[in-house]
Amino acid sequence: MDLIVDTPYEFPGFLPQPALCRLRIFTAGLDRPPIVIASDSPLYRGASITMYVENLAAIVCRDFQIAPDAMIWIEHYRKWRSYGETFRFVEFQVKPRNGEPWKPAWHFTDRPTVERLVGGPLTD
Repeated sequence: MDLIVDTPYEFPGFLPQPALCRLRIFTAGLDRPPIVIASDSPLYRGASITMYVENLAAIVCRDFQIAPDAMIWIEHYRKWRSYGETFRFVEFQVKPRNGEPWKPAWHFTDRPTVERLVGGPLTD
């Protein structure tokens, strides 16, 4: 897969200041869905990627022309203090009236699984 986006990404969040995550998008052509990895920022501000996931996914889909029903969304939290690193697949339903992602469901996974999906190691 090709890494086409790897950037700090601001999103509205719940506070007056924008929230921040690291956004990575991988693609492998038209026959495979893009993989979006949203990593929570160690500089927490505004909203967590978990609490704002539906809105964040809708914004990312709009900004990068990704169909919500044709992507793989992965939530990533780095190791922090006594908490280990976590990865979760987030599956969305799609709102019938506007096509935006909603009703997320989380499923734990691990780094080796994600690295197999993207075709190589993830950088920190």
